[in-house]
Amino acid sequence: MKNYGVSPNIAPGDHLTTSGASEQSANDLGTLLAIMHATLESTTDAILVTDEANCVRQFNQKFITLWGIPPRTMVSANANELWDYISPQLKDPAAYLARVQEIVASSAAESFDVLELKDGRFFERNSAIQLFDQRRVGRVWSFRNITKRKRAENALANEKRVLEKIASGAPLVTVLDVLVRGVEAQSCDGMICSVLIFDEHAQCLREGAAPSLPKEYNRTVDGVRIGPRVGSCGSAAYKREPVFATDIANDPHWADYVELAATFGLGACCSTPVFSSDGILLGTVAMYYRRPHEPSAHDRELIRMATHLAGIVIERARAVEQLRVAKVAAEQRAQEITQAYDTLRTTQEALNAELAGAVHYVLSLLPLPITEERLSADWCMTTSAHLGGDGLGYHWMDSERFAFYLLDVSGHGVKSALLAVSILDTLRTCGLADTDWNDPGAVLRALNRVYFSQSHDRLYFTIWYGIADVVNGMLRYAGGGHPPAVVRATRCENSKLAASGPPVGCFANAKYPTVEMPLGFPADIYLFSDGVFETRRHLDGEPLDRLVDFLVAPRNGQGRTVAEIRDRTLEHLHGTPPPDDCSVLKVSLSSTHLTTSPKTRRTRKNDACP
Repeated sequence: MKNYGVSPNIAPGDHLTTSGASEQSANDLGTLLAIMHATLESTTDAILVTDEANCVRQFNQKFITLWGIPPRTMVSANANELWDYISPQLKDPAAYLARVQEIVASSAAESFDVLELKDGRFFERNSAIQLFDQRRVGRVWSFRNITKRKRAENALANEKRVLEKIASGAPLVTVLDVLVRGVEAQSCDGMICSVLIFDEHAQCLREGAAPSLPKEYNRTVDGVRIGPRVGSCGSAAYKREPVFATDIANDPHWADYVELAATFGLGACCSTPVFSSDGILLGTVAMYYRRPHEPSAHDRELIRMATHLAGIVIERARAVEQLRVAKVAAEQRAQEITQAYDTLRTTQEALNAELAGAVHYVLSLLPLPITEERLSADWCMTTSAHLGGDGLGYHWMDSERFAFYLLDVSGHGVKSALLAVSILDTLRTCGLADTDWNDPGAVLRALNRVYFSQSHDRLYFTIWYGIADVVNGMLRYAGGGHPPAVVRATRCENSKLAASGPPVGCFANAKYPTVEMPLGFPADIYLFSDGVFETRRHLDGEPLDRLVDFLVAPRNGQGRTVAEIRDRTLEHLHGTPPPDDCSVLKVSLSSTHLTTSPKTRRTRKNDACP
């Protein structure tokens, strides 16, 4: 019998044997065993060692802790009894045991598996043959808890699936169904997810997606007016705040609907309102449970992410619907004026109206200019005739640091524009978990993980992202395949701040180093898309260098305005749209002392990152 707990009589190192021990002194052997034991205990992984007879020879404390083996549990030296003790914790015990026997019987030098436990955790398991004097003497098993990483991967994968459905133009009900099923698949508490859409005219909630709830229940709650005692969802929509009913039978919000919940076997319901980017109520996201239940921290994070995604999905659907209505209205007006238009011309005009509406929508999401004593920001964007994927933004990180960025999605059309909007929303809200938003390189690496795809029709984008420390006069930046930023400042040796990495979304493990440099005040920093200098390629031999010369040329101490840059870019086009989007962002820093709190200066849609 062997004790798998910590015992003063038996330590993990006591089970090791050494073929040459008889030739060493007792002190040397004790020292060797102590070193081996300390080495095992200092590893980051949980370790188990078995011999060729499948008997347990060694383990560390992390193995006991990881699998929750009680300190005084007595287990036979045969490893099979240990597998039998562990297997009930697995989501599929039979498959686990079968795989263990397969590994034990195999002659493969190494094996790797990911184990899913019933409580929602994920472990990595590595197994390697142990050799002594070129002879196989056993096997080393190592385990590592990867739950946090796996959940983050699953969350990003679900968000990616939803965004792909949006980009493909799928109907709202289809996109919401993908969202809901993805959230349910990530829960380990038997959670049932539901999305309801707010009907402002009728002041009620309409069915959005709830594939795991009974259809009769969905039909019953569809169209119920919101109010302070209308279950979790109706109350959350009415109060504009989350309502967590962890015990429906005793929750006042469900007083009038207790029998309905009991009929369909619902014991708890936690609901969160969904808002648009400008604060308009769009609907609710709810988590149902079959019994009274306090949602876990993991489920609370799931509903937070689901609420964020649902806001993007519903708001986008409403924007598309508005474009559709505008298209119908334009066609009706055209028919009233003349019946001479043929079908091709009518379709073309409707398409132009839709694209114009999309351009207006994209521009409406960009921030207002800032004019302050110490910092100002201004921009201009001239869109191409085909609707491109340029985007820009800025916001205060805190009272000292100001983040600003400009990006350019590959291709043209609604798909590129929607992806640009999605990226801007992620940057504006700092919406990627486990990301250091004070490190530009880390921000770009996080974006690359989210938007990288193996598909041949994937979209990638270039970006320049910087954070200016307006108190200490420092600039930190990183770039991905983007034209260099241009800085015009006192004692500036290099005016071009080049991108430090490839375009985002092209390579799975791309590197994006962060560059840090001092800034002399006053300073002007210019970001621009490649359309700004590419439009003049037939006029200038080196269009980028000529643009840089134009920006840094001495000019009575004043930098170029965005209007001057726009006029230079478009002057030769004589009013026709450029072949590509032309975007310019100018951030100016002065040495004047700040007297106003950044919280009062933030512009529309520019919330600071946490």
